[in-house]
Amino acid sequence: MPRASTGTGLGTGTGTGTGTGTGTPVASTLTCGSEITVNVNTLMPATTACVIAPSGATLSASGYSISPTLSAGLSLNATTGVISGTPTAIRSSTIYTISGSVTNSGIASTVSTSILITVTGSTIITPSLLTLLNTRQGVVTGTAMVATTNISTIPAGVSVTYSVSPSMPTGLTFNNTTGTISGTPTSTQLATNYGITATYTLTTSAGFVLSNATGFGSVVILVNTAGAITNATCNTFGIAPGCTAAAPFSCTSSVICYASLTATSSCRNDINCGL
Repeated sequence: MPRASTGTGLGTGTGTGTGTGTGTPVASTLTCGSEITVNVNTLMPATTACVIAPSGATLSASGYSISPTLSAGLSLNATTGVISGTPTAIRSSTIYTISGSVTNSGIASTVSTSILITVTGSTIITPSLLTLLNTRQGVVTGTAMVATTNISTIPAGVSVTYSVSPSMPTGLTFNNTTGTISGTPTSTQLATNYGITATYTLTTSAGFVLSNATGFGSVVILVNTAGAITNATCNTFGIAPGCTAAAPFSCTSSVICYASLTATSSCRNDINCGL
């Protein structure tokens, strides 16, 4: 709660000491704001303007000052005594003293009051789920695969590195910075699931916490030789139901119609068809 205090005059009446003057002015007082608790990295409601009493008392040109120094991100308006801003660091409950020099009936004095401000809590940063595209691929040896794409959102103040397990097949490369896979495989491989882990690190100032330190995704890659038919479920003659002569091939695990059984975009090289 605000604590109003009475300023100490340099004298009474018209003198500068304590002798008899022409009158005894009412002692000046200062009232500013109220107790506030605010969450770090959150805009704080501005305190109310300071009020000097009596109404005839005037603030000096130097305005108001405050002690100790406010939390980072908060500031005092020297003209109004209003405290506002967004604190960027946690600080335990602190009593701040706002002071000002005033003149009342020709007598100068210093008035002050106190206000309690607490900056607490943490702002939670939530990286998006690890989101990859082109995650199921049948690839032909000697032909570049369609690179996977990472469309995850990484918030400001967070860095990320990626890892994969197991190791990539010969010719394919995993990018630890982007979390993507690309390259041209040189040997065949059965359909293999590759687990990708995103590890998030907080790089911003104190007062932030991560809601999750890791994210996970997976990519399934099969590598075959061109025209391989082992375990193929593609129809090998006629036109598959729902397909046309331009793209007659399909399989029981896919609704896609394919133009070829041998090209890289063929039914036989699509992992969905069981190769």
